[in-house]
Amino acid sequence: MVLWQIAKDLVRFRQQHDNLKATLETTQACLLRMSDQPELRGAKGSAATWSARSLLKTTLECDLAMARLQWAADKPSRAAKQYLEAVCRFLGTDPGAIARIQKAGGVEDMHAQAVRIAASIPRKFAKSEDVDQALDALGEAASAQLACADGESISIQAQLGAAVYLLCHALALEKQRLDEAFQTALKMIASFHALGIRYLADGCAVLILDHHMSQPEAQMHIASAAISSLDNSDLVRSQALLRSYNHSFEEPWSRFLATVVDKTIDADVDWMSSRAMDEWSDVRLNSPQDSQRVCELIQAALLKHVEPYIWYTPAPFCSK
Repeated sequence: MVLWQIAKDLVRFRQQHDNLKATLETTQACLLRMSDQPELRGAKGSAATWSARSLLKTTLECDLAMARLQWAADKPSRAAKQYLEAVCRFLGTDPGAIARIQKAGGVEDMHAQAVRIAASIPRKFAKSEDVDQALDALGEAASAQLACADGESISIQAQLGAAVYLLCHALALEKQRLDEAFQTALKMIASFHALGIRYLADGCAVLILDHHMSQPEAQMHIASAAISSLDNSDLVRSQALLRSYNHSFEEPWSRFLATVVDKTIDADVDWMSSRAMDEWSDVRLNSPQDSQRVCELIQAALLKHVEPYIWYTPAPFCSK
């Protein structure tokens, strides 16, 4: 009896899905015709008229609804593609723009390409709510791409997700939405960490360093990215990030953390085993109060990296 009810529910869902899909397809066709033929939008000033702006906004909502429907029907790849088409149509740019960001290289190069594309978007945002709609749509499209990723940085879907997120970040900067840009950067970091794509997550720290150092949590994210790279033996990335940070925002903790990375590269066993913890005690004692959370993060990382040197360093030979 239970199985029979489940079967009936599945049939009902399928019928509802097909009906809704047909309705959306009809609506999309009507919107497309009105977009191509302005005379179909109604007489100017009448209650039933469609402005170019309202037509564009409604088209985006309809396209997003179709993508969500495909997702609900367990067709994530098709949905992810429709998300990209929807946001590109709304912004007035070609889908190849996302591909150009994707193929640019590392996070810094990808973001530089995204900034150029954001500055050249032909779409004119008449009101603040139009920018909100664009940023929300880009965020949803990026999440859809990452949801299809397999947790590998070389995955096409992961790279597409990064490209869309970076375009969202660049557009927020272009429109002076600094808080939204910062939140987008944090979403990127959290998403990439959740997928285990640490290379992209750590690379996003560069965005915070370049654009968001006025944010209260900025120091934490820089330190976290440097430590994450150190944990994953990506010493060059950690060293480069800390050098960039120390060039403009040097703090006692960042100077010391850079020393830890340098000593790790040099395999300086003597410093690690006998001097690291003493020097760190002095650094922490002289650090300002607003750096204490960062210091706690470094403390835990330092114990992890220094303990093996202390534990395995042989004691001097002593004769009775």
